[in-house]
Amino acid sequence: MAAMTETRAEPALYPPRIEAPDKPMPVWRFLPQFLINPLRTLPAAVYQEPLFSPPGLGGRMAWVTDPAMVERILLEEHEAFPKSPIEARIFEKILARIMHQTHAQAA
Repeated sequence: MAAMTETRAEPALYPPRIEAPDKPMPVWRFLPQFLINPLRTLPAAVYQEPLFSPPGLGGRMAWVTDPAMVERILLEEHEAFPKSPIEARIFEKILARIMHQTHAQAA
């Protein structure tokens, strides 16, 4: 008797999903959630709009998700978006480490 081969369809793999809040969280909810998982603090508009700036911050902070806008900000108009001293210090260390690793791999 011939062996029967059984094929089972594997269930589709769906990554975990985060339900974004409809609007920005108040600070007392934002801070603990940010420490647990920063993605849970991003309002739905961050995922739906090419540019989102939460109300009440005077335009001092924004999420940019449009690829053309991101490219323009990072490559063409970077001088118009200065980093705070803490951001500069953090990014300087990260970039220095990346450069070191890149040179080590190239050698």
